[in-house]
Amino acid sequence: LSNNETNTSTMTDYVGRFLGTNADKDETTVQSSAASAHKSTSTRWSVLSERLQGLLTEAAAIGTGMEEYCLEMSDLEGPIMHALRTKMMSTNWKGEWEEQKTMFAYGEEMSTDPLEAQFIKALTTMKQPRRVLEVGMFTGYGAAAMLEGAPSTTVVSLEIDPYLKTWVSECVAQASEASTNPELKTASERLEIITGPALDSMPNLPSDQPFDLVF
Repeated sequence: LSNNETNTSTMTDYVGRFLGTNADKDETTVQSSAASAHKSTSTRWSVLSERLQGLLTEAAAIGTGMEEYCLEMSDLEGPIMHALRTKMMSTNWKGEWEEQKTMFAYGEEMSTDPLEAQFIKALTTMKQPRRVLEVGMFTGYGAAAMLEGAPSTTVVSLEIDPYLKTWVSECVAQASEASTNPELKTASERLEIITGPALDSMPNLPSDQPFDLVF
């Protein structure tokens, strides 16, 4: 009987390896929540789990609704950016690759995201760099954003594929508007595209012409 009483008492006191609602409470400090009022490690993990769940929910909102909201409320896409994006969407990249015109199999998803491009344009507008280095150009959407953001900046784009140099140059030249200020060059004149591997091109860049921004 004594043993049974001892076993019963032990089972009543034992609430599991990870203490839950039966954990001893910390009465020494004022707690912000019921969970934090316990001393147990498990409840702290429970609170952490809830916090992680909240962060994931916020991340989901940012990845969907907030991005859509930002795009809807932002209007920084100028004529050159629009022309390049329109041409990119209408280009048959699969067909160009199959006809061996491009070095790689491209897709629209490889371009700078519209929201990212508007952000880099805003940064360029604030900083007004004289020279910008872009490593990897693709369809030039990011380069166009920086050209539009700073009307006096020169963008040097390093691009490995000669096909894209022609593709971008023709589109930018057609979309560039003559400046009302004769001292300012057009966007087409301010875009320098250097073809070849970037690691090979970088050492050959003029050392006396530093860059204020690298993208």
